[in-house]
Amino acid sequence: MIRSVLMVAAVMLLAACQTTNDKLKTITKQGDVVSGSYVAANGRTSVPLPSGEWIVAGSGYGRAGYDNPIERAILLRMGNGLVDGLIEIRTPVAMSRSGFILSDYCEDNNQAFLHRGGRAEGGSQDCWGIHQFNASLTGDLPDYLAQLNQYAWENGIDLPKSGKSVAFRFADRSYFLDVDYMDLWSGEVEEVKSWGREWYPKVKAGFEGS
Repeated sequence: MIRSVLMVAAVMLLAACQTTNDKLKTITKQGDVVSGSYVAANGRTSVPLPSGEWIVAGSGYGRAGYDNPIERAILLRMGNGLVDGLIEIRTPVAMSRSGFILSDYCEDNNQAFLHRGGRAEGGSQDCWGIHQFNASLTGDLPDYLAQLNQYAWENGIDLPKSGKSVAFRFADRSYFLDVDYMDLWSGEVEEVKSWGREWYPKVKAGFEGS
């Protein structure tokens, strides 16, 4: 009886590994062009994209201390020969059964603006905020950011060094989504805040798979 239970558990573990490996193969590749939304490899989460064509300048996955691989991608949009926006995305490839470590982002009161849409109970998080980003793409970079550097150099692209960013963090016991929209605006914080309020329900719906 015990042997049978162990065999069933081993088969289930192997099936889960095969499913995760299959999902890893669906992660976008550098040079892919997406529009409308970025569909994550986990099959549930999608990230709404502002208008236009977005180039996957870097992608891949890392584990960041989790057994579950974390999909990571950075997209850029070009306009008149210049970078017209960047989007950084992080989300797990497979469903977790135990939840995820809470992000400090939803507790960072040093931002220009922070909205908390829900309390962190049972590993859930729901927030978005506005901050100033400063890009320092040097040193020992994660692979997807090293790819961004490579793509920019090969294509003669000057990446923005700083600008305004709207970041969203959603998490439940199964998945999380970190998405950072950068350098999309030229106006003041109030304009960026208005954009964030408009996009909050869109990004949340994409996280929830609705």
